Amino acid sequence: MSDKFMNVLDYAAFGENIRKWSDGTTVRPDTIAEFRAQVPGTVVEIGTGYGETDPIHFAVLPAATEQISFIIPHKDDIAFPAPSGTWPLPDFYSELAFNDTPVSVANEDKETFKSSRIADYSSTKCM
Repeated sequence: MSDKFMNVLDYAAFGENIRKWSDGTTVRPDTIAEFRAQVPGTVVEIGTGYGETDPIHFAVLPAATEQISFIIPHKDDIAFPAPSGTWPLPDFYSELAFNDTPVSVANEDKETFKSSRIADYSSTKCM
């Protein structure tokens, strides 16, 4: 595993940070150090490969009512192979949407799931 990664540990708490950055109630961090000052390591883990002065990029898209828009992920972000075995989804899916039933994707469905997930996130801008 690379030492440059971001791992969301608490999706609900991180979602609250994103809401505040979106509506302007909190100033968006410009660097990793500013990000770490706003978002605890228990919410988002940042790999040690990022320096404290490394910049953070925010893509702000137009509102869906203004024009059709998509998020196009960088090719490196989607180049990873589907994980071996089943593909478990983050816990909040099972907790909030499936009544605490663990959710995973079977081997034969992983590439279809990956493409479907990319399409959903891209077209809905993950909202």
